[in-house]
Amino acid sequence: MPLRTRLLIVMLTVVVLTQLATVGIILSAIDHISRDTLLAAYRELQWQLPTIFVVNLAVATLVAVLSIRTISRSLGIMADTVRRIGRGHRFSRLEVPRKGELGLLADALMTMQEDIARREATLLHQSRHDLLTGLSNRTLAQADIERDIATGRPFTLLRLAIDDFRRINDTFGYALGDRVLITLAERLAKLPSPVVDAYRLGGDEFLLRLDIPACPEAWLKDLHQRLSQPIDTHDSPIRPALSLGEVRFPEHGDSPHLLLRRADIALAMARHSHQRHQLYLEGQDERHLRQLTLIRDLHDAVSQQQLTVVYQPKVRTDSGEVVQFEALMRWQHPTLGFIPPDEFITLAERSGNIHLLSQWMIDAVGKQLQSWGRQGHTLRVAVNLSAADVMDESLPDRLLQMQAEYRLTPDQLGLEVTESAIMKDPALATRVLGELRHAGMTVAVDDFGAGYSSLAQLKRLPVQELKIDKSFILRLEDHSDDEVIVRSTIELGHNLGLKVVAEGVDTPQGRELLQRLGCDYLQGYLISRPLPADQVLDWLDDYRRRHAAPSP
Repeated sequence: MPLRTRLLIVMLTVVVLTQLATVGIILSAIDHISRDTLLAAYRELQWQLPTIFVVNLAVATLVAVLSIRTISRSLGIMADTVRRIGRGHRFSRLEVPRKGELGLLADALMTMQEDIARREATLLHQSRHDLLTGLSNRTLAQADIERDIATGRPFTLLRLAIDDFRRINDTFGYALGDRVLITLAERLAKLPSPVVDAYRLGGDEFLLRLDIPACPEAWLKDLHQRLSQPIDTHDSPIRPALSLGEVRFPEHGDSPHLLLRRADIALAMARHSHQRHQLYLEGQDERHLRQLTLIRDLHDAVSQQQLTVVYQPKVRTDSGEVVQFEALMRWQHPTLGFIPPDEFITLAERSGNIHLLSQWMIDAVGKQLQSWGRQGHTLRVAVNLSAADVMDESLPDRLLQMQAEYRLTPDQLGLEVTESAIMKDPALATRVLGELRHAGMTVAVDDFGAGYSSLAQLKRLPVQELKIDKSFILRLEDHSDDEVIVRSTIELGHNLGLKVVAEGVDTPQGRELLQRLGCDYLQGYLISRPLPADQVLDWLDDYRRRHAAPSP
C-alpha cells in the first residue's frame, strides 16, 4: 500500500475519533442538566406566544377592516357612478384610489362613459338627420320650427318636391334616383341667406326654413333656376322639375304641425295645378280634410251599400237604335251627400283603393245584366276601367269569371279606358286589352282628345271605338275650332277602322252637326240622363215606342 494512502487513512481515523469524543462530552453535559432547567425557556415562550398571536390577529383584523372599507367605499362610488351615467350624468374623474385593480376598474368605467357618450351622440345625430342626404330630418325640422315660433319673429317655410320622381326611378333605376336626391340636397344646403336650414322630410320632399316674412317672386324664380340645373348622371343629364308650397308664420299657423300640414296642402295644390309655386290659401284645409274623409270612408261606401250604378244609353246616329248603356258609379255619402264621381274616383286612384271600386262595379253590372236577362232583355253595358285596372294582368280572368258566374255572353260587357290610362304602359295595356278583345268584349278609348296618345300607339291598340271627349262636343255649334277637332277625330277614327262616339250631346243642333260629320254613335242628355237600374227597362220601352227602333 502506498505511503500516501496509509497516511490519508490515519488522518481520517483521527478526525472520526475526535468527533466521537466531542459528542460524548456533550451528551455527558446534558445528562447532568436538570429537566426544569431545560423546560424553563419553553415555559417562558408558552406565555409569550398567545400574546404575540393575539396582537398579530388584532393588527391583521384592523388592516383587513380598513382595506375592506376602502374597497367597499370605492365600489359604492363606482356603482353610483354607473347609475348616474345611465341617467345621463357625466364625470370628469372618480374619487377612488388610482392604483391597483380599483384604478384599472375606474379607468375602464371612465372609458365606458366616453364610449356611451359617443354612441349617444351618433344615435342622436342619426335620429335627427337623413341617412341618405345628411340633411336634417322632419324631427329636427319640427324642433327648429317650434323654437322659431317661440321667438315670435315672422318666418317662411317652403316645402319642395320633385315632379315625376317615380318616373326617374322607374326609368333610370334607384341608384340614379338616389344621386338626384343627394345632388339636390347639396344644392339646398349651400343656399345663401335668407335660407336658414334645409331638411329632407322623406321620399322626394324637402323643406326650407327662411328668416323672412314672405318669399319675393324674384327670389323664387332664382331659387328654381338654381335647383333645376341639370344633374350629370354620366349617361344623360337630368333636369329636375320642382313644385313648391309656401306657408308663413304667424299668418298661416302657430304650431309646427299646422304649418307643415298647410305647407303640404300648398305643395299638393301646386302639383295638381301644374304650377311651380303655390302659397297656402284659406279654405284649402277644408278641402284637404274632405279628401281625407272620403278616402277613409271608401271602404264603408262599398260595405254599407252607399254606392249605386246609373246607366246612360248610347244610340246610333243614323237610326237612333240603342246599342249600349254606359255604367256610371254614384256615391251618396251619409253626411257629405252626393259626391261627384270625378272627385271620389280620383281619390280612390291616388289612395290605391280603385281596385275595390272596380270590383264592386263589375259585380254590380254583372248582377244587373243577369236580372234584366231574366226579364227577357239582353242588354249591353260598358264599364270604365282605371289605369290600375288596365295594368292588372289578372283582369281578363276576373271578367271571364264574372261572365261565367252570371251567364253572360261576351259581347254584353264593354270596356272603356281613358287615353292616360293606356299611355302609362302601352305595351302592358295592349296585351291586357288584347286578351279582353279576344274574349269577345268591346273596347273603347274614352275621353279621346284630352290625353296624349300617339297615332302609332292608337293604331296598335285592340280597340273598336273612340269616344270624343265631351269638352269638344258641348260647345260644338258655337266654336269653329271644336268643330275642326271633332271632324278630324271622326275622320281619323274611320281611317283606322274604328267607330266614333260623341259624348255630351245635349242639343238637337249638336246632333244634326255630328250626323253631318259622320259620327257613328251619340250619348248625352239629349238622348237621356243617366238612369237608375229600376228605370232602364221602362225608359227603353218608351224610347222604342217613340222612335220605332228595332230591338238590340
